[in-house]
Amino acid sequence: MQIGLGEHGQRDYASPHGHTDMLDRTWQLAFTNEFRRNELIEHGRAATAIGGPAVLEPAGRRLRGTAHRRGLEIRDPAELLLVDGETRGLELLSTP
Repeated sequence: MQIGLGEHGQRDYASPHGHTDMLDRTWQLAFTNEFRRNELIEHGRAATAIGGPAVLEPAGRRLRGTAHRRGLEIRDPAELLLVDGETRGLELLSTP
């Protein structure tokens, strides 16, 4: 089953925090599912970055497992945000 996290581009008053921060949504996914290993935290991040668009676009590329990390390819639409952190898991856990 393909799952994904997403937001609809507006301030989300239905969420507990009332914002559309995808790093926070990834943290919530990891926290509520007790993801402790780096592999699972990374899978949560991939579900956030790739899973949402894959659900909306059935012909799109999908995650094939917890170790699969699809990178950017030529002509992929992308919005990039650089986040300072020692590791990917730590930057997720130490969001402001």
